[in-house]
Parts: sequence; structure tokens; C-alpha cells
Amino acid sequence: CLGGEDESKGTDYCIRADATIVTASPTTASPSISPQPTSAYPRLKYVGDEWKPKSAFPLSECEGDCDKDYDCKGDLICFERHGTTEPVPGCLGGEEESKGT
Repeated sequence: CLGGEDESKGTDYCIRADATIVTASPTTASPSISPQPTSAYPRLKYVGDEWKPKSAFPLSECEGDCDKDYDCKGDLICFERHGTTEPVPGCLGGEEESKGT
């Protein structure tokens, strides 16, 4: 996963490969996240970038800023956001992000 260098694109976060997938809603043409209980989602957390601080890497679920899958712990993958308001599958928050948080 590339990204994270340009904060106008939004921070990229580590997610589970099986996190809620973005799907088209039957009532709108725009994508939406399939509903799941709120408690099932960790909150987005910006902890660093480019392995700084080194102690924060590899990143846990819903932590950013990742640039590649190897920035993430275990089987987590780096989810590249397109814009600062794009929801991150399996995570809460970030919809009104203005600078990578």
C-alpha cells in the first residue's frame, strides 16, 4: 500500500484483511460501510510515520500512518485512504480528519 506522504490524501491505517468491506448501498450510488456494532471497531489512532517513533512500529489495528503492509503487525494490511474523509474499514473515526489524525 502506498500513500501517507501527502496529508491531503489522509493518513493510511493498518486493518485486518477481513475488515468490513466497502460496498455499494442499494439506495445510493455512493459506497458505504456495512453496519456492525460500534463496539466491534477500534478507534483510529495516528502514532507515527516512516518508523518514527521506532517504538510505535509495527503498527496495530487502526493505527497509522502506514505506507506498506510491513509497517503493520502480523497479518494486518495497510489501507490506503483516498482523501481525509474516507472511512477506514473496521475502524471508528477519521471522517473529519484534516491532518492525519
